[in-house]
Amino acid sequence: MRYLESADVQPADPACVRDAVWALQHSNFHADILSAGTVCRRDATVAVHEGWGEYVGLSNVVVAADVKATAATIVIMGHSLSRANANYEQIFTQYMSQGADIDSVVFVWANQKEPIPLYVKWLASKRRETGTPHLLVLRARRNSLNYRYLVGDFVRTDAVFTVDDDVLPSPRLVRCMLEVWARAPDQVLGLDLRRVGMVEKTTGSEKRAMYEHVRHEHVQPSRVAGDARLRNTVIGQTMLFHRRYMAMYARDDAVLALVERRKNCDDIIINAFAANATGFGATLVRRSKGFLRAKLSDAHGLSNTVGFAPGMDGTENAWFALRAEFVEWAYEHFGPSAFGHVETVGKFPTFHTCENTGK
Repeated sequence: MRYLESADVQPADPACVRDAVWALQHSNFHADILSAGTVCRRDATVAVHEGWGEYVGLSNVVVAADVKATAATIVIMGHSLSRANANYEQIFTQYMSQGADIDSVVFVWANQKEPIPLYVKWLASKRRETGTPHLLVLRARRNSLNYRYLVGDFVRTDAVFTVDDDVLPSPRLVRCMLEVWARAPDQVLGLDLRRVGMVEKTTGSEKRAMYEHVRHEHVQPSRVAGDARLRNTVIGQTMLFHRRYMAMYARDDAVLALVERRKNCDDIIINAFAANATGFGATLVRRSKGFLRAKLSDAHGLSNTVGFAPGMDGTENAWFALRAEFVEWAYEHFGPSAFGHVETVGKFPTFHTCENTGK
């Protein structure tokens, strides 16, 4: 790790810096430093990974110890200035008003050719002395989806959302997902179901990886549960999981190398880490009226930039082939329980519907 100090302020209190650095190194910047009650504000020296190219700002590096157990950290990765100009004011305005449910927003800019969007830099500097949600802005050294999971030292909540910058889940939907997650925090939750497995084309034939897109309007328990060979996963567009899976991801050199090389499918790997550890596949959260996710401009995203992923020709068939390739790799890497144990299928609810209760 290396240590960056703000150039425009006086040196931080040495004791505060020492405690902050110790916590970052030993406790993923979570419980120990919070319980000490130490507060390092904008004048603190901040420890960051060597892999980060630019540190912009973190509001209130440490706050009081009573961070709500049900609050979450939202991780957003950006790549496109056109998408930023179209979406970011709406996205950040909403997230920054959800202090009850969102503790921090970590924004990762993965574009070396373009500057960090001015709106985000301005917002980070503006919020340095304000309350939650806190905002951290980082620039990655490379255009790699891996950086979405290398922010664990800055995550102070167990619950972590990854949300793409072309969608915006409503506050009610975020809260509902957090409530569902709290009942089984070791599982992965999401809004978009994909079914995966290793299946035979015909009886006795060689097994091949299968990656099945289940459209939202077709998601019914009876339909999806029909093929016991397949397991539930959810995609990273809106995904909620425990921060321990970030640490597992960051320590796995084979995973990091694969995602770096193929430029996609990091979300499949997070699903595998969770399912392999717990035995359970992902839980789908189904939306109903009042629990919405808005679709925003999707221009020039990191994983769908033309020519960005080697071997992809931009067609849907190529995309599904790439996803199936990752499924097969995950079975080789994690073993037959990569996406859940056979004996656990059907023993835990795989669906939850967010709906009005009349309260």
